[in-house]
Amino acid sequence: MSVSEATVKVYMGRLMNRLEVRDRVQLLIRSAQLGLVDPRLD
Repeated sequence: MSVSEATVKVYMGRLMNRLEVRDRVQLLIRSAQLGLVDPRLD
């Protein structure tokens, strides 16, 4: 299964709108604050 770059951009845009952030860095930070991602690198 593959996902096109355009599809990823659409989903990222929707997430940024819902979380009220303006770029991907803020999206990652906000997602970590909400517990949606685990920011640890280990």
